[in-house]
This record gives sequence, C-alpha cells and structure tokens, in this order.
Amino acid sequence: MYRPVINSKLFEDLKTLILNRTGLFEALKNEQKLQEIILSCYSHSGLSDLNDFYWELEKDESLTGPRWSLLLTHITVPESFFFRDEGQLNLLRSIIFPKLFEYAKYTRTLKIWSAGCSGGEEVYTLSIMLKELLGDTSGWKIRIIGTDISSRNIEKAKAGVYTQWSLRTLGPMKTETWFTKVKSGFRIKDEFRDIVEFWTMNLIGRDGKYPEPFEDIDLIICRNVFIYFRQSVIQDIVAKFSLAMNSTGFAMFGHAEYVHETNKYMVAHYYPQSVVYQKAPPGTLPSPLKPSAHSGKDTAVKSYGEGRSHSQSGRSTLQTPRTYSGSHGHSAEKRDHRPLTGSEEQKAAGIISEQKKLIDDARALANSGNYIAAEKICGELITKNIFEPYPYFLLGQIAHEKNEIDKAQNFLKKVLYLKSDHIGAMIELASIYQAQREDEKASKLRKQVADILEKMQPDTIITDYDDISVKELITLIKNYT
Repeated sequence: MYRPVINSKLFEDLKTLILNRTGLFEALKNEQKLQEIILSCYSHSGLSDLNDFYWELEKDESLTGPRWSLLLTHITVPESFFFRDEGQLNLLRSIIFPKLFEYAKYTRTLKIWSAGCSGGEEVYTLSIMLKELLGDTSGWKIRIIGTDISSRNIEKAKAGVYTQWSLRTLGPMKTETWFTKVKSGFRIKDEFRDIVEFWTMNLIGRDGKYPEPFEDIDLIICRNVFIYFRQSVIQDIVAKFSLAMNSTGFAMFGHAEYVHETNKYMVAHYYPQSVVYQKAPPGTLPSPLKPSAHSGKDTAVKSYGEGRSHSQSGRSTLQTPRTYSGSHGHSAEKRDHRPLTGSEEQKAAGIISEQKKLIDDARALANSGNYIAAEKICGELITKNIFEPYPYFLLGQIAHEKNEIDKAQNFLKKVLYLKSDHIGAMIELASIYQAQREDEKASKLRKQVADILEKMQPDTIITDYDDISVKELITLIKNYT
C-alpha cells in the first residue's frame, strides 16, 4: 500500500504554519507524532498532493474549514467531562459566584467565558451550578460563552449529547435530573441550554483586544489550554483577557498553568483549592493564604482538603486514597520469614507511618497544583524503596496533567511492571491511548481491568482508583465508547 512521505522542507513549512496560526508549541514538539497526524489528515482530505494540502490550510485563515478542523482535533486533546476538578468548582460555588451575585445585585447580569471549552462539558457544568445556586434565573441576564479553536468541538458542544464516560463523576440521580437519555447517549436538558452559546475562536493572532461579545466579562475560565503555548503567547493572551474583563472580573486557570510571574494585569488570591485572579486593587477579595515559601514556581498553596475527581483527556483522579495498605504496598513484609522483635515491629510501623505521611503530603500538594513539591516527595520515596509502585503512579498522573504524555506513559508502565494488576495505572494508561487514537491498546487495557473486577465482590472499594466500588467501575467501563 502506497504511503506518502513528507519531505523535510514541506514538513517544516507545515509545522511553521500550524505554529503561527495556532500557537500550539508544545503539541508540535513530537515531530514523529506530528507527521503521523498530518499524513492521517491528508489521507482523509480527498487531495492527491501534500502540497495542495498545505495550500488548503494556508488559505483558511479562520481555521474553521474541514482541513483545519480535523487537524486541530488530532493535535489537541478534546476529551473532558462534567464537574471536572471539584476543588476549583467548590471555590467557585463558595467564594466566587457569591461575590459575582453581590456585584450584580442591581444589574442582575452575568457574563462568563469558558475559553478552550472542548466539547462543552465545562460550559454546561457552569450552567447547572448557576441554576442550582440561583434557583429561579428568570430575572437574570446570564450569558455563558464557550469558545474553542476546533469547530468540531463546537459542533459537539452545540449538540449537547454525551456518552456515559463524560458523565462518569455523576451518579444516576444527577444524570436523570440534568440529562435526557437518547439513542446516542445523554442529552443535556433544555433548561441548562438557554443561557449558553458557543463560538469557534482562536485565542491568538488578534491585534488589540478581543471583539464583542468578549468584553465586560465577569469570569473567565481557561483551564488546560496554556499547557500548549509558549510563555510569550500566554502573556499576550492574559493581557487580552484583562482587557475583556470588567473592573472586578475574575479569572481562573488550570493547576499546571503557571501565569503568576507574567500576569501583570490581575491580582492573585490564594486558596487551598486554586489561585484566583481578579482585575481589581488588592483588598477587594479576602486572601486567606499566602504562597508557600518552598513552592518554587507553583502558585497554589499546600492543601489537605478535597482532591480532584478527573481531568482532561481522561486523566484520572488526584484524590487521596482511603488507605495506603494492601493495594499500595505499605504492608510490613517479613522478608526473612522470622518473627520480628518488639523493637523491630515498632521500627517497621514507624517506617510505614512515615511513608504514609509522605504520600499524603505528596497527594495533597498535587491536589493543590504544587507539582514541583509533590514530585520531590515522590523522588524521596522512590530513593527509599524503588519497588513501591505508588510514587510512580502519582508521578504518572502529574505528568499526564501537565501534558507530558511520554513521561506519563513511562511512569504508568513502571507501575504495571511492579504491580501488574494496578487498576488505576491501567485506566490512566488506557485514557492516554484513547486520546492518542490507539483504540486497540485502550480497549485491551480496559478489558484487563474488567476481567479483574469481575472476580471481585461488587461492593469492594477500589482504593487505588477514585475510591469507587467495583460495581460502579464496571458500569463506567461497560458504558465507555
């Protein structure tokens, strides 16, 4: 079978064109993967020459045509899910939204922008939250605007139909309350659609400020978008965000996206769950915590509170497991088969207690976005015991969250080498394969998980993956498409 080859000059031209139009620097680093994506998109283009494919892309400055749409769907990671990152959502629910309601008590208007909204899950999540907090919204003028560079993602968002996997953090009651079962999945109910709208939009390549309706914004949420960009591009986007915000507007970014040093346009407020930025003088919003002195470049503060549920592209939880014995390998193994003396038992118990505390600390730091400190603790744990799988698992999750896919895969494979039935690692790795369109590998791993679960009691809690029951996890895997 004939397979076209991209000559080096054409490949560099294509790479430069994609970078200049989209700014997706990090996504273009893996040149072998990029070549595979370009060739795959070209094979579906109906064109007979790769040069024609380049010129088709070059002519479409809006990036909304079928060539760009398919290309961007492959370059970016479009998967998300409802009520992702409970820590940040709780911060919105308890602090930010009440402040916005207070600011708008006379005008009763609210405008929110979800920049990089993927398939619309975040936008509808915000709609559900506002409807439940306000109750009757008939007296309010609310606009939640979702934008994404991929027109395919926007089409999905407008349709508002999702698979069970996108609803995986919701129970049956919430699913029934917020969605209608249809043949192709679950459709968001109309009552949550009337305050949302979707636009195909490229955040870079615009001079000055963003056009209407991207002005007088009360809240901008832009999570897991900046991981693709160079720092100079991030700084430019943040500057334009500040111009789009009203005088007391808020902005929230992803945990792995450090913007504090270059953000000269907003005031940072530190909370255990996240950092929130506001276009206002200091003192407008109470700041209960200061940055951690040992946090390096991570702006989020150490927190032992609620962890995250899931993350983009199928990234699994960074939530603290209920126990660190058994599945996490912290049982005191009597390797020499002789009884331990009293002092030895105390010493072993002390080591286990210290390991558990370090893991708790690392997990809490990861939950708050302080990845540098969490990675340092994991490194210390590995130095003490290179055969303990859990630090590698956490490192894999952090790498996945930071979009360091190759590194994430290596860590997760290490976990499975040390503990071949580690359910969390298998599901995390399957999610990565799914995002990379390696469906066969993803399906194989999920089948292995299903086979393991079928041999367990339905009410057993899976401590190395989200602390959910065997029955719940089996349902999620069976409903995944």
